[in-house]
Amino acid sequence: MKCDRNLIKLSAALAAVVAMATPAFAQPTSQTPLSSPVEVTGISGGPRSSSCGNLPETPSHTLRVSESFAAIDISAEAEGSFTVQITSPNGFSECLLSSDGVINAPGVLNQGTYSIYVGSRSGGSHPYTLSIRQD
Repeated sequence: MKCDRNLIKLSAALAAVVAMATPAFAQPTSQTPLSSPVEVTGISGGPRSSSCGNLPETPSHTLRVSESFAAIDISAEAEGSFTVQITSPNGFSECLLSSDGVINAPGVLNQGTYSIYVGSRSGGSHPYTLSIRQD
């Protein structure tokens, strides 16, 4: 009986640790207006095969545009053949391919939430830096 109580206490403690640790794995989110540029690092690629290469299961970054529209400059740097897929709130996706280890994607985004994935064309994985700036 004493063993059962200890097992229950251990289970409760583990559940609490898992619950507290879960937010640490959440993908970063930014919301406009941006007071300063946002810089995120990670590893390109992932298990999900797509027309934009191998992508991670969850977005590398999420951007919420709170204004009617915003001039945003998204750029990424990495080694290898990497891609950036930007998915808009209406489901439209744009795939950008790296050229010399750099992707620059300036544009005007409408209000809504955008998912940004950093993928790999070659199936490999490399460290990347993703920068988001509001003009």
